[in-house]
Amino acid sequence: MDRIYAQIAQLFSYYYWDATIKNPVVSTVGTPESDPRVLLVQNGIVSGFLLTLRKLHEFFEGKTEGRAFQGDVFASDFPGFQSAGGFLSKDDFTMLHKEIGHITIPEKTGTDISGEAFQACVAAFERVTEFLNYLEQEFISDEKKPRLRAWRSFLDESMDSYCVAFKSEQDGYTTRD
Repeated sequence: MDRIYAQIAQLFSYYYWDATIKNPVVSTVGTPESDPRVLLVQNGIVSGFLLTLRKLHEFFEGKTEGRAFQGDVFASDFPGFQSAGGFLSKDDFTMLHKEIGHITIPEKTGTDISGEAFQACVAAFERVTEFLNYLEQEFISDEKKPRLRAWRSFLDESMDSYCVAFKSEQDGYTTRD
């Protein structure tokens, strides 16, 4: 179960990079944000975040012909869990698949992903919350519930922090001339 919890936690990798890690790294390295080493790490984090979105979408969407491999786990594999399905539209999923699965020339340049990342994280977290509720109420034994609750506390705190930071950022943009 820790592997599933850790995968869910990766929803917040982009947020933590942008909110708490990037600036100290840049100041420690002593180079501008455009330094290739900083951009290399940032791009890895963004790619990992996007891959996490894809994995979680597929986890909640369920098995489909030609996409499930031996050993793959889906929310529908958990007895009694009724998944509401994936959280991305077909077009968004196709775009995400293209972005992380292929080397492409971007159609748009200079686009900040922060707003889209936040919205996708919120949508994914709604599904995650349903799944964690199911695990706690129907699936996890009493002896393993403290571990689930520890992960859940971290995930809830991360989502709350992300929401506050995003709202603050948006309020800042709307009050500027």
